[in-house]
Amino acid sequence: MMAIYGGNSKPAEFNEFSADTISEIKEMIDVGLFSVKFNKCIVIRLAAVICDVPARSSVRYTVNHNGKSGCNRCTVIERRLEEKTTFLNWVYTLRTDDNFCRQSQSIHHQGHSIMETLYINMIITFPLYSMHMVYLGVTKKLANLWIDLEHRRLLNLNSCAIREINNVISGCVASTPTDFPRKYRTLDFVSAWKASECRLLLLYLGPVILQKTLPQPLYLNFRRLALSIYLLAHPKLHNTVLETAGIDLLNILKEYEWCYGSENLVYNVHSLQHLPEDIRAYGPLYSFSAFPFGSYMRQIKDSVRSGFAVAKQAAQRYAE
Repeated sequence: MMAIYGGNSKPAEFNEFSADTISEIKEMIDVGLFSVKFNKCIVIRLAAVICDVPARSSVRYTVNHNGKSGCNRCTVIERRLEEKTTFLNWVYTLRTDDNFCRQSQSIHHQGHSIMETLYINMIITFPLYSMHMVYLGVTKKLANLWIDLEHRRLLNLNSCAIREINNVISGCVASTPTDFPRKYRTLDFVSAWKASECRLLLLYLGPVILQKTLPQPLYLNFRRLALSIYLLAHPKLHNTVLETAGIDLLNILKEYEWCYGSENLVYNVHSLQHLPEDIRAYGPLYSFSAFPFGSYMRQIKDSVRSGFAVAKQAAQRYAE
């Protein structure tokens, strides 16, 4: 832990709040860091800034993901369908560092970020937050859509199918190895699912247990998504699918639209097509994942004893 912030709300102005930190980072990038132990200067560079969608908007001074031009990677314009902010399937112009700094699409920007002074690529340096986007975003949404379809008796999905899925999940709990940090909960608890549970469903359990319970179009769409994410997360195979991954994910989105409707093409679902750009820059999906940092948050929370001076308490416990 390098720094911690505490307050009744998030910082109002990121530029002002982070000025000292950015100055220190800039100095380390320009000068390097001298190691007394090894008696040499270590070159420092800012490889990536990993943050969730609201934080990314604040740091980069762009509109939020549910804004008119909220996508961080392309110039798609949102549409409101059934009171949801949606991003319809199409081939859109990709954002580049140059047109970001020139603010070519003015409605995407809310000012200039102090991060631009670091001379980093303001697009690719901020990789998509897979923990929230793929797992808590897309996977959890799919589970909620199945429940909604069951309630409305659509696509031959009835209460028997959901009950059967829950029974199979319950049967898998006892045999789930300790490699997985959490025991999987049924669809009745989907609102409380953690990212590790969503990942367990998408990459491991889902392709097997859903085969005989979901309607065929829904299952095939889920299985193709699971395969694509598995390959993009694989330490050796991710490079072999990079050339076709973008096309595969676009096809998955078209199938998804047919299965669930245009009104469910929300930000996280739309952003799937941009994942290959980050895989090309950083390697397999886990290499720029926030799972380790998310797990460490529990230690920080456990170090706090009261609601007074929370940041100070956490910093003091860490220093000890």
